[in-house]
Amino acid sequence: MQSQDRKIIINMYSLLNYLRKGKLLLCICIILSAAGGLALSFTIEKEYTATIKIIDNESSENSGVESVAGLVGFTGTFITKDDAIVPQLFPDYLSSSSFIMDLCNMPITTKDGESTTYKAHLITHYMPEEEVEDSMYSALMIAMGKITCSLDQQTQLTTIEITDRDAFVAACVADSVFQRLQRNLVEYRMNKSEADLRFLNKIIVKARKDYEEAFTQYTMVKDENMDAEMQSVIAKIDALENDMNIKYDIYSQIYDQIRLLKVEMGKDKTSLTLVANSTVPMKPITKSKTFFVAVFAFIGIILWALIIILWRRKEIISAE
Repeated sequence: MQSQDRKIIINMYSLLNYLRKGKLLLCICIILSAAGGLALSFTIEKEYTATIKIIDNESSENSGVESVAGLVGFTGTFITKDDAIVPQLFPDYLSSSSFIMDLCNMPITTKDGESTTYKAHLITHYMPEEEVEDSMYSALMIAMGKITCSLDQQTQLTTIEITDRDAFVAACVADSVFQRLQRNLVEYRMNKSEADLRFLNKIIVKARKDYEEAFTQYTMVKDENMDAEMQSVIAKIDALENDMNIKYDIYSQIYDQIRLLKVEMGKDKTSLTLVANSTVPMKPITKSKTFFVAVFAFIGIILWALIIILWRRKEIISAE
């Protein structure tokens, strides 16, 4: 059995001729499609996006405390220069349930002057006809999709966007996100500094004691061997002196760290710099009615061509 290849031939002359004659159908398809697009545009609620841009002042700086644990025999895991909350983690932090739950409970004022909570506003505008069993859970799910955070790795500029159907609410929530992030970041870093200070105050006692013992032993041995000429005795005195100096350096470094840490804790902590403040957005992010009409009119043209081809397929398409 031999298979034969069939060629599909499209008669372009016939196609163009029937397309030229189908102007009335073209108008009908465009009008109906455009009307459908216009109707769809009325069903889509307008949404607005408020944007803030921030930079973390301390993201690339040390906390002012060098790790001294290794100097006193610890593993170095008690005090670190790294911050647990860095700009790279802001997106995860802002999308955490605890942060958004706190945000949902905040009071807001809508553009109509109504005072409510962010949670109640989300439920009212995004789930108006649904029966909500757990309002907090539903609000969390909605809010997670309305808050976005991105980081520019080169400039370390963090961009936070809040989307809502109420432009005033979007700007209010954006400002609140910045304030809460600032407050939580400062609180975390202050708590970390206080914990570091408690640790340093604890180990400096041991460092001072070690130095005093080394100093006492060195002075005692040196006093007992003032006129010693034996190399073994001189070497022992030198070893005790070196040990005393090392322990003094450890004590001195810890003391300096405590002093620097107290200075840092006494500074006015702002952590975040607001590069671009949140303003009430004037233009919605949703597509305009003109966009929907144009897109659906184009779809109407495609539909018109398909109707012509299917209707006159015997005259337009042939196979050999």
